[in-house]
Amino acid sequence: MTLSKASDTVVWELNELLAADRRAKAFSKASATGDLSERPMGFEEANWQKISSGTETEAAEHESDFESAEEAKLEDGETAAAYEAEGEEREEIDIDRLLDAKFQEGVAEGIRQSNLESQQREALAERFFDAIQVQMDALPRVWPVVTDLSLDIAKTVCLQSLRVDEQVFREYLNTALENIEFPEGVPVEIKVSSSMAAVLPEQQLSELLADRPVSLTVDPDLKDGDISVQYDHLVIDRLLECEFDQLREQLVAQFPDSLLDS
Repeated sequence: MTLSKASDTVVWELNELLAADRRAKAFSKASATGDLSERPMGFEEANWQKISSGTETEAAEHESDFESAEEAKLEDGETAAAYEAEGEEREEIDIDRLLDAKFQEGVAEGIRQSNLESQQREALAERFFDAIQVQMDALPRVWPVVTDLSLDIAKTVCLQSLRVDEQVFREYLNTALENIEFPEGVPVEIKVSSSMAAVLPEQQLSELLADRPVSLTVDPDLKDGDISVQYDHLVIDRLLECEFDQLREQLVAQFPDSLLDS
């Protein structure tokens, strides 16, 4: 019989069987010859030692294989640990990069949202001012109207003073005549409206120009406050309406152009 691989138990049993067989043969031979005492009893040392040597060799091989397997396991474990440590380090690096990328992405998104909100506020402010401008353009121009109204009130008050107050009319007339250089001996004719003629009689008017003959004439074409002075073929008119027009131009010149557009 051929054994593929002998274990320790099988080897021991084979040795026992061989030794028993040899003892039986020796006993039979000694019995036949009558020499039983000279035959040693027990196992044969040489054959036992030879079989034991093979067993030790196999055991050594088994132990060597076991140690090699253990070393291989240790090496595999160390390699796996190294790979695992390297993987953890690589994973940690990848996480740091991912966090940094997410942070930069968040910063960029925040800047974009801030710029978008600023643009929206600017657009809203522009629409607000445009709406105000449209409403203001739709309103009537107040300043020219106020100016005309103020001048009308001033003119009314002035005319009323000229009609009822003789002293005011005399001062107004003196102002109109003081800058005129009348030739000596030339008669002077002063024309006023009917209401103005009633305020200052001709006798009092002659006192203003005592050194020359003066006549007071009513001109229906003249308005209250207007004075026309004629002498030596010359006519000097002082029209109250024109003076108020000049005053209005002076006031309007002080207004911004945007307030004068109608």
